[in-house]
Amino acid sequence: MLTITVAQDGSGDFASVSEAVLAVPYACAAEIRIGPGVYREKLVCEKQDITLIGAGMESTSWVPSFYAVLLLHWQSVPGRWW
Repeated sequence: MLTITVAQDGSGDFASVSEAVLAVPYACAAEIRIGPGVYREKLVCEKQDITLIGAGMESTSWVPSFYAVLLLHWQSVPGRWW
């Protein structure tokens, strides 16, 4: 089993969860250990056998970046008045 560490401060293998997931080979089982912090990412995963383990409920938070995608779309609307 592959073990990958994610840490926002750069001390891990990757600084984002999405980068870590992309690094896992498709048919490989993997454990991704996520360090403390707030991770604002859109995570898309079609791979199997990946386990995400945070540093604890009080330490690690994941906030889907749907708002960021919506904001980018909103900013690109031609002729907007806002």
